[in-house]
Amino acid sequence: MTCELSLLRDVQDMEAIPVELPNESETLAIKKGMVHLSSKLILNNVLFVPGLNCNSISIVQLVDDNICEVTFNKRLCVIQDLATRSRIEVGEPKRGVYYFKQPTTEKVQVNKIVPYDTWHCHFGHPPS
Repeated sequence: MTCELSLLRDVQDMEAIPVELPNESETLAIKKGMVHLSSKLILNNVLFVPGLNCNSISIVQLVDDNICEVTFNKRLCVIQDLATRSRIEVGEPKRGVYYFKQPTTEKVQVNKIVPYDTWHCHFGHPPS
């Protein structure tokens, strides 16, 4: 759910659905759309709910829409691709909820293949 209509793509009007807010008041979800959380994470059928003061993600929907695994511990929330086990996103806890870390704008380019032993020594490990 989101209160920011600008986050939604392919916005569609829908029959209003009642949504209870944390303060126990009620509002209506009136639109839905797609949200790109990152270049690798997309959520479909995200509800637009005026009156929310934060964006909320359904973990079940996240896992279903992205075929991924979500692991929580005291310090991190890690989202991994289920097939490759590669990390997709990382969240950190703040005030009782997990926030995604801000995406980096840096681009990485590999220009040369370096042998494993070179990297092993680079990270402080002596040669074998």
